This record gives sequence, C-alpha cells and structure tokens, in this order.
Amino acid sequence: MDPSEKILEQLAVRITKLEVQSRRWKLATVLLGLIGIVFVLLGAKPAQRMEPTVLRARTVEAEQFTLKGVDGHTYARLILDPDLQRESDHALGTLSPAALEFYDVNGRVAVILPTPPKVTPLR
Repeated sequence: MDPSEKILEQLAVRITKLEVQSRRWKLATVLLGLIGIVFVLLGAKPAQRMEPTVLRARTVEAEQFTLKGVDGHTYARLILDPDLQRESDHALGTLSPAALEFYDVNGRVAVILPTPPKVTPLR
C-alpha cells in the first residue's frame, strides 16, 4: 500500500466518523428543539381552572352593595342612605337608614326589608 492510499483510507474513516457524529448532533438538536417548542406551547395554553380573585378585608365601607349574577341581572341590593328615613319612622321611634331590596326576574323590586311600617287608623 502506498502512502497516498493509506492517507485516503484514513480520510475515509475520519469522514465516516464525522458523518456519524453529525447525525447524532442533528438528532440531538431536533429533539431539543421539539422539547423547547412543547414547553412554549404548554406555557401558552390557558389554565383549565381559573380561581377567582379573592379580596380579603377586615372592613369594607360603602353606601351600597349590589348582588349581580354572571348574566348581569341584579338580584339584591343593600342600600345605606340617610334619606331613606321616613317621617313615619321618626314618629314611631325607629331609625333605619338601611334597606335590603330583592328583585324579581323582570328587574322589579319584589321585597324591601325592613318593610316600612304601616300605620292603620283606629276606628
């Protein structure tokens, strides 16, 4: 065997090893790329169960609280208004500036609590 044939044989062996190594790197790169894409897609997927935001407080101050359904329909309202005091309330000695209103499906007031006192004349 002359030296040039020996060099060509060594080059062929080295090229074969490099091709095998190149295939391994390509496979590893493709697998790492796919894993990266999977992680990105999993991170972009919305959560299946969303917990509502809960605000915890010791005190809440307001003049009105409204209870609404998901559809936007108002079901009840708690009102604190000094103007709700009626003349008859003062006459009877009861001061109730707060009222709780319940609404029916049509949006009309169904019940008001406390009910206004009714004065019936004696006969």
